[in-house]
Amino acid sequence: MESNSIFYIVSIIGIIINILIIDYKLEQNTVKNVNIDINKIKILDSFKYNRPKYKKMKEKENYYLNNKKFRENIVLDNDNVLVDGYTTYLLAVKYKIKKIKVIKNMQ
Repeated sequence: MESNSIFYIVSIIGIIINILIIDYKLEQNTVKNVNIDINKIKILDSFKYNRPKYKKMKEKENYYLNNKKFRENIVLDNDNVLVDGYTTYLLAVKYKIKKIKVIKNMQ
């Protein structure tokens, strides 16, 4: 099996695990779907200095343009620090979206 295939499979498994964790937390009311002003989202330097690859951004942008919604959610901690969904955040900024629905950890 090629290393790209292994990386892809591991990435998919990670995404599935994250979805299951978020679903569980939603059931336990430890996370909530909330609308937030995009300017209130805090971005760590680790995201700022590791920009997504062009191909990944283009695929997600095409999805947004074709479906009028984002493929992935923005996930924030309880201090509005971005945990996941950086590409969605970047696209929301690019398309001047002022408020966006996020998954926010309430603990």
